[in-house]
Amino acid sequence: MEMYRKVEPALRLRDIVESIWLQEAPNQGTRLSPTCVLPTGMVEILFHYGERYVHHEPGTTLRMPRSYVTGQRTRPVNAQALGSIGIVIVSLYPWGISHLIKGAHEVVDGFVDLGKLTDSRRVRDLEDQLRCASNNETRVRRVEEFLLWLREKTSAIYPDTFEGRGLIESSQLLSAHPTESTVESVSTALGMSRRHFGRRFRFATGLSPKMFARILRFQRTLRCRRQSRLSWADIAVRCGYSDQPHMIREMRTFSHRTPKMVNLNRGTLFDVFNDPTGSRYFDTVYMAGGDALDARD
Repeated sequence: MEMYRKVEPALRLRDIVESIWLQEAPNQGTRLSPTCVLPTGMVEILFHYGERYVHHEPGTTLRMPRSYVTGQRTRPVNAQALGSIGIVIVSLYPWGISHLIKGAHEVVDGFVDLGKLTDSRRVRDLEDQLRCASNNETRVRRVEEFLLWLREKTSAIYPDTFEGRGLIESSQLLSAHPTESTVESVSTALGMSRRHFGRRFRFATGLSPKMFARILRFQRTLRCRRQSRLSWADIAVRCGYSDQPHMIREMRTFSHRTPKMVNLNRGTLFDVFNDPTGSRYFDTVYMAGGDALDARD
C-alpha cells in the first residue's frame, strides 16, 4: 500500500525548511515508469531508506546515493523507482540550503552525495538509523536532529544580513510577481544595484533572480491552468508572457512538454505533491511519463 505524508518541520527549522515529506510503497514486482520532476525554485535533501532511485539524464542513467542534495533545477529530470520506496524528503526554502551546508548552493541541475558535503560518518550513521527505525515519526526526528546539527556547525547563518532578511523578502516578492521587471524593483527596494543583488541572490540560492523569476512564472502558469478554464492564450497574458509562443518556449524549457501535453492530475502521487496550496513557491513537482521534448504542440 502506498503512503504519502507531509510533516511540518520542528519549530527551530521552520524558517529554512518548508516541509518534510514521506513516501513509502512496497516492491510491486514491476518496474515503475519514470516520473518527470520539474524545476520548483526549491532545494531538497533526500534520504532513501528503501531502494535507491535512478535519474535518467540525457545520454546516461545515474544511480542516486542513499542521501543526497538535489539542487536548484532549470530543466526537468526523469526519476525512477526500481524497487520498494522509502524516502524522507526535506523541502527547503530557496535560501534554506545556505544555512545548512556551505557551498551546496552551487549544485544546480544535478545532485551531490550528502556525505561529500559534510561529515560522511555522521551521514552513514543516520542512514543506518533510518533503515532500522520502527516508524516514520522516529525517522522524521532523526532527520530533524541531523539538520539542527548541520545548522549549528555551519558558519553560513546570516541573521542580520542580506541572506537572513533581504533574501527572504526578495524571494517572496519574486514569488508574488515573477517577472523580470520585479527583479529591478526588488533590487531598488533593497538599496542594491541589480548586479550586486544578483550576485548575493545567486550565492544564497544557486540561481540568478531572473532565472528564479522565470521558474516561478512557469509554476504560476501551471497553477493558473489547474485553477481556471482559461485558454493557454489567456493564461499567457495573465502570467505576464509577451505572447503565447513565449509561454510555449518556457514550458518546453522547464517541462520538456508543450501546453497541450501537460496533465496536472493523474493518480495519488500527483494529487498529493502537486498541491497548489502546498507551497507559496511552486504548484507542481511531478508530471507523469518520461522526456517528451520532441513532441509538437
